[in-house]
This record gives sequence, C-alpha cells and structure tokens, in this order.
Amino acid sequence: MFDNIETCFFGGYDKIQTLNYIDKLNNEVCLLEYALDDKKSGKKYNVPTETKIVTIKSELFGGFNKHDIDAYISELRKMIHELRVQLTL
Repeated sequence: MFDNIETCFFGGYDKIQTLNYIDKLNNEVCLLEYALDDKKSGKKYNVPTETKIVTIKSELFGGFNKHDIDAYISELRKMIHELRVQLTL
C-alpha cells in the first residue's frame, strides 16, 4: 500500500501510538479476509469486531507525517469496509 511513511522534525503523530493503531487495523483486515475465505468455502466464520476509530496524539518533535498516516489509515479503513460489505452479501 505505502512504500514509505515519512517522519517530521516538528510535529507529526506519535510513533508508538500510530504503529499500534495501524497494527490493529491490519489485524482486522487479516481476520476479515480469513472470514471471507471461510464464507466462500462454505465454512462457519466469525466476523471480527470493528477496531474503534482513535485520535492519535501529536508530537512536538519527530512524529510521523500526518498526511501520510491519514492517507494510509484511510486506505485501511476502505479495505475494512469493502471486506465487511462482502461478508454481508
């Protein structure tokens, strides 16, 4: 999806909180893909709970570029939505 997420000298999102949130979203994508595979093959499946939207705190120095992170999270949220729609069809 993204090759590189830039950092900022001034401002930006907290790195640890950002990585934790992205990890949760990626995990949700994986769980939804597994559920969709199970559905397609006629197996029982569980729809995972939705990851809550969080507000990532900003840093004064040395955070992740907000534009890059917002775009990446938006793409992950779009994937999650599309997978959830496919599970309801």
